[in-house]
Amino acid sequence: MTDEALFARVLRLAVLALVRFLPAVDALVTSQVTTRQEALVTYLADDLQTLRLNEYFFANNENK
Repeated sequence: MTDEALFARVLRLAVLALVRFLPAVDALVTSQVTTRQEALVTYLADDLQTLRLNEYFFANNENK
């Protein structure tokens, strides 16, 4: 087998492997992004709740 034929075969196998496993990699990356977005939303919601509680307690302490 010549070098060119070997290179073509290896390249073809690499492309086939990429096409076969790309959907799995895409799903993995998408799930990680979704998890990060959910974590960020949860963090921001908790932070907002903390700010609201601080305002509530500060307002109640000022009125006393």
